[in-house]
Amino acid sequence: MNDTPKVSVALPVYNGARTIAQAVRSVLAQTLSDFELVAIDDGSTDGTAAVLAELAAHDRRVRVITTANRGLVAALNLAIANARGDYVARMDADDICEPARFERQADYLDRTPRCVAVGSAFTRIGPDGTAQQKQPPIDPLVVKDRCRGFAYFPPSPPTLCHPSAMVRRPALVAVGGYRDAFRWGAEDRDLWWRMMLLGEIHCLPERLLRYRVHPDSRSSVHRMATVLDAVVSDLSAASRHHRRDDSIILACYRDQAKFNPVQTYADLLGDAYPVQALAKYRAFARNALGIAGWSSRSQARADLLTLIAREPTRLSSWLTASMALRP
Repeated sequence: MNDTPKVSVALPVYNGARTIAQAVRSVLAQTLSDFELVAIDDGSTDGTAAVLAELAAHDRRVRVITTANRGLVAALNLAIANARGDYVARMDADDICEPARFERQADYLDRTPRCVAVGSAFTRIGPDGTAQQKQPPIDPLVVKDRCRGFAYFPPSPPTLCHPSAMVRRPALVAVGGYRDAFRWGAEDRDLWWRMMLLGEIHCLPERLLRYRVHPDSRSSVHRMATVLDAVVSDLSAASRHHRRDDSIILACYRDQAKFNPVQTYADLLGDAYPVQALAKYRAFARNALGIAGWSSRSQARADLLTLIAREPTRLSSWLTASMALRP
């Protein structure tokens, strides 16, 4: 194995014995062979360790690191700390890579220096691996520019299918990797927001991943917590855009006793995706103002009036301002 491989694959797993072998074999079957697979066994208790040990015994590119259970974010950061490749590819223990995935993505990053992360389209599969739905055709640069608009709140978020992503390792290290405030499902969204400060995020139109969906998946089990994580990641990004310290948000979010809007967000948004809920913003505006970095309502009013001046014909600008600032 090359001491400095082209790609390091970050694969965290917790109790994934049923699917981990198939996931790893799909990585080992890649047409680009210059990679290392850094598998983080996050304290599994179901036989995952034995499966990984057997796979590593047959292929030197597989490195297994076993830790106590600390969660996905800690496992991902441990994989990054042990990665040696130019690029870091994400992979989940229940997904399947198409054979040309790494070759296509590494070649794209080689040819596109302005791009710091590239994902791909995917095919959704069920617990048994049967295809359920193919992601509709997409513009290969769909993520490139549309997320930079902070003229109104909520901003349009960067979206990549997390386990389809390949990123430049120096950029990943430069932004500090994943942040432990986002433990339930928006750690990737928070990462994309921060990586966009360094370059562009692109998405290839080819379906290079089979993305497994099942009732026990993390996103299914922690659905409402994932929604809340997403809201906080957007508030954090908006605060940074306005040159305000987003550590205030994260400190409050870690201490649930101080983060009063938690239940309010959940009650109001329900199953709705939070960035579509402009009409609900007023309900948590009083608390969110301070959390988002505004020191006073007058400061928030000034920003929102600037928003209206920039986009006077946009209904959502007036709606957000009126909802947020009404007494």
